[in-house]
Amino acid sequence: MSSQPPQALPSSGDANNYPDILGYITGGKRANIGPIQIATALRPRVARAGRPFEMLMLIQNASDVAIEATVTLNLPQMDAKRQKGRFFSKADRLIIDLEAAAVGVAILPVSTMPDTAVGSDYKIGMEVKAAPAQSGEKPKRIRQPQGGGAFDLTLLSEDARKTIEDLKGLLWTANQGTLRSSILESSFAILSGTVGAIADLRPSWTSLWTLADYQDDSYLLHRYGGLLHRHVLAAMQRPKIYPVLQEYTAKRFARVGYILSELELDAITRLLTLVLEYANPQGKDMKFLLGAQYNVAKYFTEDGKLQRGVSVQLPRWAKAILRVFQKDERTALYPVKAIAHFVYDDLLYDAMEHAFDRVEAVLGMSIGTKEEHHQYIAHFFEMMAEGKLTFDLLYLPLIMGGMALNDGVLLKGEKAQDIIMNMRQMLQARFAEQNESTRPVYDMANRLLEQTASKYNFSEY
Repeated sequence: MSSQPPQALPSSGDANNYPDILGYITGGKRANIGPIQIATALRPRVARAGRPFEMLMLIQNASDVAIEATVTLNLPQMDAKRQKGRFFSKADRLIIDLEAAAVGVAILPVSTMPDTAVGSDYKIGMEVKAAPAQSGEKPKRIRQPQGGGAFDLTLLSEDARKTIEDLKGLLWTANQGTLRSSILESSFAILSGTVGAIADLRPSWTSLWTLADYQDDSYLLHRYGGLLHRHVLAAMQRPKIYPVLQEYTAKRFARVGYILSELELDAITRLLTLVLEYANPQGKDMKFLLGAQYNVAKYFTEDGKLQRGVSVQLPRWAKAILRVFQKDERTALYPVKAIAHFVYDDLLYDAMEHAFDRVEAVLGMSIGTKEEHHQYIAHFFEMMAEGKLTFDLLYLPLIMGGMALNDGVLLKGEKAQDIIMNMRQMLQARFAEQNESTRPVYDMANRLLEQTASKYNFSEY
């Protein structure tokens, strides 16, 4: 689980909320070319005759749509002695597919002939052309021309942080050429040198930041909140959710060699269904107060717009589905299937967290700290991956959570008392699996069922 605090949600239409990675790296230097922001640097800073160097272009998508950018090198035609062909590259053009809001660096290596004349007033240009990847799309600005929102480097992976800090140490410029504003010119000097090692002169693109990489969910919610509200939250209805989750749950556990009984399958499916229903509470049903932390609809107004200035802390499954949308927005058209297929384990994690809380509440006892719950759930998934699930790992807290919340997910025509009787049969069927290590969980499950039955004065348990 992330230890990061909730993040402030970007206000809809406020371009200043997307983080300014380019500005962080360049110290604010930038040129605005249509929907993108750019800056250039030379590496190493001192170029020597006979040795390669690199021209770098930092590109930040300041729009909310995917962009195709073409970067072209404009090499000096002659050296200081008017000798031609002293500067060359393996490829002087690079085409880049840049996701919405993404940031990266294009690297175009350049080499020089050993007899290139020493000089201090050379100029090299990098031209960039940018347009929406999809014809007809109209980009909306999400970073202002002078820079976007604050950037928190700690929300990135260690590798990404190191790469960005290395780039920050370069000398960046954003000097637009006099003839065309789409060309950035860099001045550099050539010093004498010797022939260096053979270098790889192929151009490359390195992604530095995408919405999916950032551990702040507010930006993904800002970008894909419309899909989440229109398609996913609207589909959080029991008749749509339950059968899909039931089918996938059976397959998921069978795949790791653990065949659930029909009643165990039912208990898990009810719990998963309830966690998804929490995302879009309907009416004033008190059960939704139990799952307030799983409420996603609260981040939207009644007409589907994002709330301004609220703090975001999404359940794991919602974070994961936003990242699915980031890869392919078409998955939003099949929301329940997308959840089951792509983010099932994230939903299962949420369900187990909630199950621990409810089991503790019903039994009136503590079953470890939150951190211990997380460690236990992590162990569950490890054993699941290895095909080593056992009765106690399955029942605590997953099945027991379904038992504790059975009356929260009644299907058409069902009565809570009937479900309790079924749970009794379910436990009896696992009686033979008791041993010294699993008996405490079996006894706990029986006590929980007694407590659940007592709500209905159901003495036949």
